[in-house]
Amino acid sequence: MPENNASQDDLQSRSANTPLYQEIPPELRQILDAHQLWLRTGEVQGSPADLSKYDFRGLNLTGEILQKANLEGANFQRAKLAGADLRLARLTGANFFDADLTGADFRDANLEKADLADSRGLSLLRLARANLADGQLPEGLRNFTGLDYVKDASGINSTLFTTLLISCGYAAVTVFTTSDVALLTNTGTTSLPLLRPASPCCLSWNN
Repeated sequence: MPENNASQDDLQSRSANTPLYQEIPPELRQILDAHQLWLRTGEVQGSPADLSKYDFRGLNLTGEILQKANLEGANFQRAKLAGADLRLARLTGANFFDADLTGADFRDANLEKADLADSRGLSLLRLARANLADGQLPEGLRNFTGLDYVKDASGINSTLFTTLLISCGYAAVTVFTTSDVALLTNTGTTSLPLLRPASPCCLSWNN
């Protein structure tokens, strides 16, 4: 597993008000580039990033694509993840102490036992469907009922979408099982598939 050599003394000396961030080291850059290629090609080329327990302390990860990456137990202390894409990432036990999470997207991520308590800029909406079991959230979100709302809203939208698909499919089956004669002659009723009740045949032709 790759490791970087961030200096603890350098990190501690940084000002809390004007934090400085280190650039991504070349070895990590190669891993991230291969991961992004893997995502762009539908997981055909490149390779998924396995960065479990990696030390990201103080790194500038602004806008990085870490979707579906294995980041279990990773250390993101004082890192900048503004605008980073962490959807579906595996972040079990990750540490985000004093990390800048402004605009970071954690939707559908596994944040079980992750420590986000002292992070900055975390967005409630970007935690939709994330697994937050036994995780620690910032005080402002810790007891916020909106987390339940986000979860419920996601479930409702999913149910509505499924219902719409089923309805469209049933309508298509009804049309395809209705005879051409019934459609062309505007016959009064037609039998609905499966349910079998008669339904008006509403197709009309206007000259």
